[in-house]
Amino acid sequence: MTKFIYQGLINSGFTLKEDGKEDREVLLFIGQSIDLPEDHEHVKMLRELKHLVPDPAQPPAKAAKAAAALSTGKGVE
Repeated sequence: MTKFIYQGLINSGFTLKEDGKEDREVLLFIGQSIDLPEDHEHVKMLRELKHLVPDPAQPPAKAAKAAAALSTGKGVE
């Protein structure tokens, strides 16, 4: 999980479906910090749209890795 800040145009939400885990309803509020799986398809799409950006309050190594992946257009591994 990686911490992101939601910067979309309006508050939003979606159902987070992960293999082997119970579905989770995710509510996104503008300016809110939230932990999300960086490899999830919907999270990747929101990052590409710049609606999710790495949370600067997360540990430096993880923040740098997430920022580098965002700038190259590749997912974080």
